Amino acid sequence: MLRVPCAAAVSIAILLMAYGAAAAQETGAPTPRRSQDANSSATGHLPARKADEHVMELARRYLEACVTRDADYLAANSIDDPAGSYLGINTGPGPGLGMEVNIAHFREVPPVQWSGLSPEGYVVGDLAWFTDFAKGVLPSGKQLDIRVTLIMRRIGETWKTVHYHVSEGVPVDLSSGG
Repeated sequence: MLRVPCAAAVSIAILLMAYGAAAAQETGAPTPRRSQDANSSATGHLPARKADEHVMELARRYLEACVTRDADYLAANSIDDPAGSYLGINTGPGPGLGMEVNIAHFREVPPVQWSGLSPEGYVVGDLAWFTDFAKGVLPSGKQLDIRVTLIMRRIGETWKTVHYHVSEGVPVDLSSGG
C-alpha cells in the first residue's frame, strides 16, 4: 500500500505564495515568478528560519488545546477577521470549519490525547508554519497516526492561528484505481 502525502503541504505552499505576492505588492516589487527558487519567490525574497522557542511553544499549546478541547483557548488564539480567513480541518468528510463552527465543534466532542507531539516550525516575516506526524490517543486507548499542520500569523506582537489541520493518516491502495 502507498501512503498519500499530506495535502497540508499544498495549503502551506499556497499561503506562502499568496504571502509573497502580497509582500511584493506592499513594497512595489514585481510579483515573483514561478520559475524562481520556491523559498525566495513564495516569501518575497525573505529566507525562512527555524521558529524560535517562544513561537514553538505557542504552536504546541494550540495543538494541545485541539486535543484537550480547550475551546476558550482556541478562540482567543485564532484569527477572527471580517474576511473569515480562519480554517480548521479535521478527519472526516466535508469542508473545513470556519471560526465559529470550529469552536462549537470543540465544545461538543470529547477530549483525546497526543503521543509524540513534536512539531517542526519555520517563520518568514509575519507567517509561521508547523508540521508534525504524531500519535493520537482516543479515549478507548487506541492510537492513530495523525498528520498535523498549523499556520500562524503575527498581528502586532501577537501570533494568531489562521489554519490548522489535524487528521488521521489513512493508507490508501492506489493500485486498485483509487
